[in-house]
Amino acid sequence: MTRIVTLERRLITRRIGQLGVNQIQRLNSAMLQAFQLL
Repeated sequence: MTRIVTLERRLITRRIGQLGVNQIQRLNSAMLQAFQLL
């Protein structure tokens, strides 16, 4: 049982990490657009 739980946790952390990277890229693009407007 413990092995299954650790595998699930690893998958969840990987998914969260990917989402974080996507959000960071979106924030960077938004900041660049804001600076261009200024």
